[in-house]
Amino acid sequence: MGKLSEPASRRRALWTLLVIGLSVAVIAVTLSLRAIPGRPPGASATAEASAPARSLAAGGSASPVPSTADFAWAGLEWAKPSTVPHGWSITHIVEWNGGLVAAVTGGYTNPVTDIWHSTDGVNWTADPRTQTLFGNAGTLTVDAGPRGLIVRVGPNLSVSAGLTPVAPGYANSAPLLWVSPDGAEWTRVADTTAFGDAVVLQVAAGRAGFVAIGQDSADRIWFSSSGTDWQVVPLPPGVFGGADFYALRATESGFVIAGHTASSSTQPETVKPAAWWSADGRSWSKATVESDSVGRSMATLNVGSGGLLGLEGVQNDHGAGAWSSVDGREWRLIEPPLAQSGGTAIVTDDGRHMVSSGLVLGGLSMLSSEDGITWTPLVFSGDTTILPGDLSSSHDIGNTPLTQDPLNPAYELYVLRDGVVATGVAIYGDLWHGQTLWRARAVP
Repeated sequence: MGKLSEPASRRRALWTLLVIGLSVAVIAVTLSLRAIPGRPPGASATAEASAPARSLAAGGSASPVPSTADFAWAGLEWAKPSTVPHGWSITHIVEWNGGLVAAVTGGYTNPVTDIWHSTDGVNWTADPRTQTLFGNAGTLTVDAGPRGLIVRVGPNLSVSAGLTPVAPGYANSAPLLWVSPDGAEWTRVADTTAFGDAVVLQVAAGRAGFVAIGQDSADRIWFSSSGTDWQVVPLPPGVFGGADFYALRATESGFVIAGHTASSSTQPETVKPAAWWSADGRSWSKATVESDSVGRSMATLNVGSGGLLGLEGVQNDHGAGAWSSVDGREWRLIEPPLAQSGGTAIVTDDGRHMVSSGLVLGGLSMLSSEDGITWTPLVFSGDTTILPGDLSSSHDIGNTPLTQDPLNPAYELYVLRDGVVATGVAIYGDLWHGQTLWRARAVP
């Protein structure tokens, strides 16, 4: 009997091990599902699918998302253009929480602003929870920061988001603030006394929190670790004497402000390009900026995976200047990158890739860079029948062709991790012909 019972006991032991192994596997799968990147803590697939929303499919389709978008771009594959629902206009697009968020404006006589969401940049969903929240605050625009969203509504409202989206703005010169954990549920912040009567111009989200720049009788900086409690940042004269702020960006190493200094607002010859940097948003230092002439101001900032690019705001009649920096602390003069595009262009970025775009001889031209110094012309493929910038020339109204100023392209370009989205509008007088949307995937 003892010999016959030994295999049975072994079989029972094997079954016990098998059950334990299956239990461990189930627990491991459950934990991995809870840790899916891009899903908010506590959210589930069922909850996401049942969230109240209204589809605003623009029509058209997008190419499959590449497995990685951290490669250097060599080209863009364009999808067929689609149309934004009639009466609505996308005013800016950024990436957020694994998807895309757009600021939109709708209506004619009584415009309203809203936030839309998308997973592919072509089909968009409106959330009823935000459709009446911002009212007719103005034109809502969105900019991308390393940790989330930066949104502005005309001169009246701004939205910023990092780990927690934040929306600052103004009503009758008094700043308005909303905070949100997910870009959908927003709460009005009651205490905005730190801003006083100042105008908040830009907000950036970084690792340490949120930084805002603005003006009252002088330029100002504010900081908040959460987006709800803001404090005025002291500006020592030895660091900020004669400062005039133009641009603010968050970077991997902190925050950077660009502008100029001047000993006299009425004497252009005293204007010098300047920049300031901070690791935490509260303690600031003046950067070293190389300059070969006076009258220049660093007016825009772009961020790539290999460095920062500053572009000149012209105070006098001379060519545009450009500066490069690794971390925003030291800037050196470089050859203006826009000259490589063959014409005047704009530069946009997603914090990793910079894209210079413009119209050259009536056609769209784009270049890509990761550091603002070396630029690669982007080869177009896919549906290139009508590209951004071609829209106005393809419509006739009353036998009057719509023309486009090559120095002021009638499209907006938004750089994303895996490509670009562009929007364009054909307008003649007071006639609105809807907004066209393009989606292009990056090609290595």
